[in-house]
Amino acid sequence: MAEVKLFKLVSGEMCIGTVKSEQPDADSIEVNIPMLLHYAPHPSGQLSINFFPLNPFANRVSEDIIFKKNHIMFFVDAVTEEMRNEYIKITSGITVAKNIPQMKVPQLTLK
Repeated sequence: MAEVKLFKLVSGEMCIGTVKSEQPDADSIEVNIPMLLHYAPHPSGQLSINFFPLNPFANRVSEDIIFKKNHIMFFVDAVTEEMRNEYIKITSGITVAKNIPQMKVPQLTLK
């Protein structure tokens, strides 16, 4: 599975996406389905994070965007599990289980 990274563009926008290809000697990286992060106050007083498509008019199936490395200020490799799971849920429709209940397997006895 591709690595989900958080990165900040020189324009000030925070993005999250799965990095498809990143070579150290290349001047660009390819990101699949990049999403913008927007922060908004929640009525409860806490800060909420919303994900929006970087390019809302792109075809979601084949949305690969190539970023020049000089347009990226920094990367965050250690994305929180909650943000990673929410990104996967939004971009793929797969909900990652928080925990799996213990499953009891019946024991069969042969006579």
